[in-house]
Amino acid sequence: MEDPTKDISPEALRLARVLQATFDLFDNDIPKSLAWLGKPIRGLGGKIPLELAHTESGANEVIKLLGQTSWGVIS
Repeated sequence: MEDPTKDISPEALRLARVLQATFDLFDNDIPKSLAWLGKPIRGLGGKIPLELAHTESGANEVIKLLGQTSWGVIS
């Protein structure tokens, strides 16, 4: 079976992972998700999630924070 993601850029896949994690946290509320992604977040040291998502380590940091938030580890 051929890999369906083989023609998709790594940055697009990274952004898709961040978007999915954000949509999961905000119950698929797209406006709320996009607003969160575009503002400085204290749990990310005041950085903007979409800006961090340009690198693998930054995307992982955003996804980790979203996971912690969904489990109530941080607010």
